[in-house]
Amino acid sequence: YVQGNTTKALSENDPGVPGVVEANDRFGYSLAATNRYFAVGSPGEAVGDAEFAGGVAIFNQTLSNGMPTPIAGLDQDSTGIAGAPEAGDGFGTSISMTGYRPGDQTYNSDALLAIGIPGEDVGTVADAGGVSVVRVQPSGAFTQVTAMDATTPDVEGDAVAGDAMGQRVAISNTDSTVVTSAATVRLAVGEPGKDTATVKDAGAVHVFRPLDPAIGTADKLLTRGSGLP
Repeated sequence: YVQGNTTKALSENDPGVPGVVEANDRFGYSLAATNRYFAVGSPGEAVGDAEFAGGVAIFNQTLSNGMPTPIAGLDQDSTGIAGAPEAGDGFGTSISMTGYRPGDQTYNSDALLAIGIPGEDVGTVADAGGVSVVRVQPSGAFTQVTAMDATTPDVEGDAVAGDAMGQRVAISNTDSTVVTSAATVRLAVGEPGKDTATVKDAGAVHVFRPLDPAIGTADKLLTRGSGLP
């Protein structure tokens, strides 16, 4: 981590950083940031006895004792986060972060964090995958604003084994000068194992408006041949 003249190597051994250093944690496998926060994915993190269940550590960029300040740790055992930690989920394999401006602020005081869970089983469908989007506040308080997989009502497509929904995620606030709303935030989700009608594992990108009350209302599943080159 570098900020100005400060350079700090971070690990789960540092004070306040969620988790414990263990084999296969893969702390730093994924990274995401805004000007106020950053997040570190550890998709190999064990949660209880569930190996490779995964987790995410969140920091703000205020330096304390020469290091950024840890403010939260997330996994599927965290209160308010959908799902349950299971072996191989890979929570945090991909993460993305963008600014969030609440209605009572004139700036992006908060952040939205998208978390890919490509190894998530959906019912009996192995590795269909899923995504969680979490709002992060300066205090470290967090709220899941949505979670989806291919069985979420009205979401395009079906949950198929090996789809790996959430292998890559990218979230963006398209207008950070106004109060954040469903109209200003977009989320793109990679599904590299998605089959098309004629090609196995051809892959797809799913686009969502993650702040919509019903996440399937205006989603779009994009594959080659669906208007893409």
